[in-house]
Amino acid sequence: MNKWIKFAVTVASAAIPGVAQIETIARSMPALKGKAKQDAVVELIKASVLASESVADRDLLNDPDVEKATRAIVDAVVAFQNIVARKQQS
Repeated sequence: MNKWIKFAVTVASAAIPGVAQIETIARSMPALKGKAKQDAVVELIKASVLASESVADRDLLNDPDVEKATRAIVDAVVAFQNIVARKQQS
């Protein structure tokens, strides 16, 4: 598998549990909202990717374009969760 595809899959795979973990923490910390929550998820994803040794170059995780894409993945996961929650309420 291409190393970039593997990296992208690793980031995306870390996003779903990362969002869930931060949402759980945010329930007990009402001040954790918006960008602060997103920042926490992004940092959790970075730590997860580094721990899985899927990326040898730490600079790649700190690249502005990679971080922007990671935030887009987080936003997409949150948007999907919100849609599912609304559908379950109707």
